Amino acid sequence: AVTSASFGVHVFTALVLISVLAGSAWGLNKYLRSFRYASQLIERVFLRVRLDPVSVVMLAVISSVGEEVFFRGALQSLIGVWGQALVFGLLHPATKKGWSYTVYTFFAGLCFGYAFMITGSLWAGIIAHFVINLHGFLEAYALQRARDKARAARMAVSSQVRAARQSDVSTPN
Repeated sequence: AVTSASFGVHVFTALVLISVLAGSAWGLNKYLRSFRYASQLIERVFLRVRLDPVSVVMLAVISSVGEEVFFRGALQSLIGVWGQALVFGLLHPATKKGWSYTVYTFFAGLCFGYAFMITGSLWAGIIAHFVINLHGFLEAYALQRARDKARAARMAVSSQVRAARQSDVSTPN
């Protein structure tokens, strides 16, 4: 059972995880070409998948709960914090050129794993993992919407140009 005192510990731990992992991702994206490259690959993948607000939230819930239960809840007791973090990182591969993303997910696995060890609960990891994944999925959704709006604007301009040409062709001089 989660008491109000333990709830506070879980929320505080989740906030620390979010700060450390989001801050790390921001710094890596800003200063490491390899991480930017991997981020762009991930964006391209999500531009091919049709997202809507419900699917964004569902993806964040399913991935955060599923990964925390599997990696920290099950695997960590079998192969330890470092072992589950290594598997977690290796199961988040990027291309050779985007190698730093796999290293980052290994680091994230360590953070989630130690949070689980310290609190004795998956809640902090689930909350932090959800927020981080939700942010990523919302970015992908926003990119899709921006791309769709740009495409619609190009199509509207193209239609207007065609209509103007048709009117020029059909109007006698």
